[in-house]
Amino acid sequence: MADTTDTITTTIAQIEKLKEDVDAERRIVSALPPVHTRCEEATLKAQHCKLLAEKEELYELTREEQRIATIARLQEQLHPPTTDDSGHECPICLDTIDLQGLDTTTILVCCGHFLCLECTEANASQSEENKMRSCPLCRAPFPRDAEEMNRKVEILAERGNPMAQAKVGDWYMKGVNGRPVNYAKAHQMLERSAENRNALSLMLLATAHMKGSGVPQSKSKAMMYMKKSADVGYAVAQHILAVQFYLKAGGKANQRQAVFYTTLAYHNKHDGNKSSRFGSVSSQLGYWFYHGSCGLTKSLILAKHYLEQSAAKGFERSYYLLAKTLCELTKLQYKDMPKDIPGYCATPMIIHWARKAATSRDANRLNAASLVAEMEADSKQTCAMCCGKAKSFPKPMKRCMRCKAVWYCGRKCAMKHGKQGHQKDCIPVGLK
Repeated sequence: MADTTDTITTTIAQIEKLKEDVDAERRIVSALPPVHTRCEEATLKAQHCKLLAEKEELYELTREEQRIATIARLQEQLHPPTTDDSGHECPICLDTIDLQGLDTTTILVCCGHFLCLECTEANASQSEENKMRSCPLCRAPFPRDAEEMNRKVEILAERGNPMAQAKVGDWYMKGVNGRPVNYAKAHQMLERSAENRNALSLMLLATAHMKGSGVPQSKSKAMMYMKKSADVGYAVAQHILAVQFYLKAGGKANQRQAVFYTTLAYHNKHDGNKSSRFGSVSSQLGYWFYHGSCGLTKSLILAKHYLEQSAAKGFERSYYLLAKTLCELTKLQYKDMPKDIPGYCATPMIIHWARKAATSRDANRLNAASLVAEMEADSKQTCAMCCGKAKSFPKPMKRCMRCKAVWYCGRKCAMKHGKQGHQKDCIPVGLK
């Protein structure tokens, strides 16, 4: 407990020091006069504005880390893990395995112990002669095929292994892996597993009660089981539960619960998948910070932080909001200044994400297309380097081949602009 108190005290002192740095830099920027044309004074002010932006971002992110740590600590106090939830070691690397992080473990069907995902993948990547062919603990040979694997999992379930029971229950619920649909058998297995706080079985029972699969449909029981799975530490259940609280009527209490469980899912390194109807955890946090909703204070910096993570993973819902966030943040951070100073221009990234939104299935794709058209029309009027008007040049202007967001009158201006800072502004190589 003393260590936790010391950590909190250190974090608070760190945040206070960062706040002092931000205030000091803000006073410097405020003392500089407004600049409306590109010149040395504009570049100097842009440097200070960027430094202020970096310090503000560090300050906001440190505060956000503290918020996440506080929620994780509260959850652990309310629902302390048992020896069945944690404390297991991978027999190869000896790292502790979180058994509720179901996507990070592999069950050994011979003895019921677990390997971490890293060791499983490392073994799979080995050449045939170097692969492990037997359990590192009980030395039983690994199953030769999927049928033998499934048979051993079922034997393990009959012996009382909670994870195996959850898997077999799921097979009978869906009628897969050679098992017929048998709701009675499925619920028997899942309930036995749930008695041992197995997160997967609790979530599967929640799904069964939500759909009425083998039991009377009951939303209240579904929420009860989903909450139990989430409180055990299953990040997928935390994400789904957060969405249910967010969609549920009831005001601020449900909104706080939505933020609480979304934050836990993010803390447990879960961000959903692109095909999920629930979207992305990071995009949801970004949305709330952008709008200042669900009890979170509006922060364009944190909205950008989360939306960039979501967009980088291909969540289409984040593209347009990220473009809007970058647009507003740039105006806020570089106000009373030209928007096209090389090295300090966000136009390429804004147009990049708006273009992706315009070609996606997102509901805002038409708005994104309008934003792209507006910004391109403005950008192509002048050479990005010499600021000459497009109409004054004998030949059509050419745009940057990578970002396709800025136009030049010729090769010399393009090369000079790159050296002056456009290489920093242009979209990174490999960004999709």
